[in-house]
Amino acid sequence: MIFNTAIPKGYNFVNRALGDKETNKIIADVYDKFGPGATVVMLDEIKKLGYRYATIFAPTISIEDIRVSPQKQSCYRCKQRSRKADNEYRKGIITNEERKKK
Repeated sequence: MIFNTAIPKGYNFVNRALGDKETNKIIADVYDKFGPGATVVMLDEIKKLGYRYATIFAPTISIEDIRVSPQKQSCYRCKQRSRKADNEYRKGIITNEERKKK
C-alpha cells in the first residue's frame, strides 16, 4: 500500500511483495504508459520512501548478538602467541629458532 503512493495516478494498484524483476517490470510499464518524466518522479518517490522507512525501522545490533565461532577464538589465540614470540625475538629475548618453535 505504501509503494502505491509513489506510483502515478491511473496505474493499477500493486498488492503483492515485489522482487527485482517485478519492480523492473513495473518501472518499464510506467515508462511505456506515462513517459520518462513520470517514471523519474516515481523513482524519486520510491527512493524517498526507502530512506524514510529505513530510518523508521532503525535496527540495532549489540555485541551480544554476534556469535564468535570456537575456531576463530582458537585462531585469535594463535595469533596472539605468534605476536608475542615476534616481539620477544625483536627485543632479543629469544633466538629465531626459539621463535619458530613457539
